[in-house]
Amino acid sequence: MISLIYQLIGISLEIYSLAYRGATGFESRRAELFGNLFELCAETLFTLLILLLALGYTVTKSVLSNKQLWCLIWFIGTIVFLQLVLFIYEAEVFDPGLVLYIYESPPGFGLMALKVLAWGVFVACCYRTSRKSSTKFHFYASLLSLGSAWFLCHPLTVLAITFAVDKWVRQSVVKGCSLWIIFVGHAMFLYVTRPTSSNERFPFHIRTWQVVPIAVGQNHNYEPRRGGTAAIFTINLNRNRARPA
Repeated sequence: MISLIYQLIGISLEIYSLAYRGATGFESRRAELFGNLFELCAETLFTLLILLLALGYTVTKSVLSNKQLWCLIWFIGTIVFLQLVLFIYEAEVFDPGLVLYIYESPPGFGLMALKVLAWGVFVACCYRTSRKSSTKFHFYASLLSLGSAWFLCHPLTVLAITFAVDKWVRQSVVKGCSLWIIFVGHAMFLYVTRPTSSNERFPFHIRTWQVVPIAVGQNHNYEPRRGGTAAIFTINLNRNRARPA
């Protein structure tokens, strides 16, 4: 939901920037910059959500290991850093006389390579998690398709447009394809996780007796387990009997 809100704010600011340029002939750099930043936050949050689900967080376990947590922090931090470098590179290095788009730069190609690497890690995480929890196989099959499209469509689109589309129209084509990928990704995620009785891929099936305190080395807190019974209180029937007159 936060990702959708940020995406809507970013698109609204970009529309305002284009409308202001068309009406006055001047650029609204601040609105365009904030629009790009909001869209960056939206894309990063959705990517983080997909990676957390691939690791099984909230689906098969309630806590991540320290290694998984640090890898996520490193990956998300690298994405944010490269995106900020892209904006700085565009502002300082790009020639205004040339029609270029933001990914036509060394940081842009580095970001695309990082997304391809993240796709490989994502596939491995989905495979390991679905193998440990066979009851979630249908969900992870759908998540694998969704995540593969999310991670690969953008780099493949940028690569195809770089060699197949004229320079003067590249930026608009890349922007349109990027927004379409984001829309399809969110729509597919909402469809897969819809809470209906006919949805066999719905991942969240947690009962109250399956939620237990987190212990060291406990990887699957949400998996069904056989629990013992314990007496909470006793009832003495002798006291409740009526005494004879």
